[in-house]
Amino acid sequence: TMSTIRHLFSGISIPSPSAYKVTRWASDQYSKGSYSFLPPGTSEEDYLSLQSPVCGSGDQFSVGRSEPMRLFFAGEHTSLHYPSMAHGALVSGIRAARDIFTNIQIDKGRSRGPSDRLVPLTRFRMKFPKSPILCHLCKLPRTDKEGAVLVFQRERGGMALIHRNCAEFSPDVQLSGSHWRGVFKCINRGKQLKCVKCGKNGGTIGCSQE
Repeated sequence: TMSTIRHLFSGISIPSPSAYKVTRWASDQYSKGSYSFLPPGTSEEDYLSLQSPVCGSGDQFSVGRSEPMRLFFAGEHTSLHYPSMAHGALVSGIRAARDIFTNIQIDKGRSRGPSDRLVPLTRFRMKFPKSPILCHLCKLPRTDKEGAVLVFQRERGGMALIHRNCAEFSPDVQLSGSHWRGVFKCINRGKQLKCVKCGKNGGTIGCSQE
């Protein structure tokens, strides 16, 4: 109510609204106050599946010039960080709009550079059922220190596995919201650099020795 708002912001003068609309979400015949919920045992991969667009052939994740995406999804049920909330729906709409714009640029050959799309691990398992789940940089599986192993797919179909921390701490990788760039560049550079500690390839992160 306005009395509550004026009490919370007592330092300023708040006029009454000229008009308002109440949605009555709880009594809406189609929603009945419902919102999305993922039970225990699910992960961020489920949200990635829900927000992934679909191309003309009905496949997901195959972002590329020859097969542009046709159907995009938004809504609080696709929001990894703000599910079941109104602002989660708003943020997901902004994400979907950016994905549509990026897809149009790719389709017309005006992409600003390769974008690395985060996709569910199940997509990698479907394509490479016998391959181990190891980071392409440090060659280790999921660890508490390095975080989960993420799967990235670039515009032309290539896939790569990398720890979240290995990606975020690399100077080649840029993360803006949910959009990643430079992951494949980071991995390709790591193939030529050796870690001074273990002597193996994959050393893309600068470090100091005490």
